Amino acid sequence: MLTTVRVRMPAVTLFACVHNAGRSQMAAAWFNRLADPAQARAMSAGTNPGPNVQPPVVTVMREVGIDLLTVQPVLLTDRLAAQASHLVTMGCGEDCPVVPGAVRDDWPLEDPKGQDIARVREIRNEIYDRVRRFVLANHWERDGVAPSPLATEDQILEMITAFRNGTLVKEAFTHQAHLLVGLWHLDHFPVDDARRLVPEGIRRFNARVGTTEKPRGGYHETITQFYLTIIDRFRRDAGSGSMADRTPAMLASLGDRGLVREYFSDELLWSAPARAQWIEPDLKAMSE
Repeated sequence: MLTTVRVRMPAVTLFACVHNAGRSQMAAAWFNRLADPAQARAMSAGTNPGPNVQPPVVTVMREVGIDLLTVQPVLLTDRLAAQASHLVTMGCGEDCPVVPGAVRDDWPLEDPKGQDIARVREIRNEIYDRVRRFVLANHWERDGVAPSPLATEDQILEMITAFRNGTLVKEAFTHQAHLLVGLWHLDHFPVDDARRLVPEGIRRFNARVGTTEKPRGGYHETITQFYLTIIDRFRRDAGSGSMADRTPAMLASLGDRGLVREYFSDELLWSAPARAQWIEPDLKAMSE
């Protein structure tokens, strides 16, 4: 007797704008960064596609590790739209197609064309926040995508203050909070001092909340120094700005807790020497 196996296909979200050279490209790229590809994927198109993705958009997305330089804008057709289970429009107005059965939303986002680089970064971050909330609302997120991010400057600084004065609760010290603690210290202290102060603070935090040292738990020097290195690299690439302004881009680049395993094998990462001191990675050099 033959058994029919139904394979569930990933949901498809189509981001549509006029030129497919800015907003929709950023949205699709963020979506595919944040969503589990087994559950959902995104594509983008425009009603009047331009010749290429806008150079400032390429620049600000490259800052967060997404390369759009060779991506070609695509014409929005009924046939393309028919593949979508969700349609998000961004300024194409009456030219945007009607997709029977698709869930439709319109995001009133400013066109980055002609804007200075600082404003394009703000638009990038706004799109990130919208896409993140959209992905989370549909339960499509990859592991490591924070469900409740520290979004405002006041929220971030309140968490940093609690970390430094010893009042931060255990549940609040998420992966995102670790990244923000590192970014704040690198902003306010010389790199060598930050590399000393952050580990000291984490050890104090662990002792206060009762985190026990075990083979795969407790303080880990190599992981801490790894993230401080890549946070500092992100900080230099991203330029100046408030903590809140830079948080979306940092989370998109560094928010995956599995990132460290691109550089270290499990055998090396969980060895006693790596827990106690900085050990150079064995899979990929830190310069890559």
